[in-house]
Amino acid sequence: PLRLPPASEVELSVYRTGGFPEAEKLMVVHVGAPEGERFRGPEIAAALEAVGMAPGEHHIWHRRGEGELGRFTLFSAASMVEPGYLDPERLPGLETPGLAFFMQLPLPVDSEEALDALLIAAYKVSVQLGGELLDATRSTLTQQVAEHMREQLREHRRQLHIAVHKRQ
Repeated sequence: PLRLPPASEVELSVYRTGGFPEAEKLMVVHVGAPEGERFRGPEIAAALEAVGMAPGEHHIWHRRGEGELGRFTLFSAASMVEPGYLDPERLPGLETPGLAFFMQLPLPVDSEEALDALLIAAYKVSVQLGGELLDATRSTLTQQVAEHMREQLREHRRQLHIAVHKRQ
């Protein structure tokens, strides 16, 4: 499991107890196959394993993390085609136009560090598969878009702290 710095005390508390819809946020990037091509299951498995991911619950792959509160899912990867399954036993015949990498907040670790780990993994998979790193709208993911995603996380953290303090 990947070890990252812990989240703030507020974020850790919300992660432990739940009950704060304000804490929920989904961050998504895609790895798309070149126009007219598809990624094949065995190559997908090799690329995901190379970045420390393993198949798990919900028939998708996960990158595990470890922190003060034990092990948890840091981020996951699924096929871009519904229902998104990447079952190991079905991978030999699988073809897909791309993969979706996603991170569900809250997390018990620093969300910007977690996003960086997701972006690095997705980039490495895109290189290994010969694909393109794309944002949530499936446009090319640029440095500017990645920085905007970090800004969204900082704003999300700020709004969460405000919401928690209002309830106290």
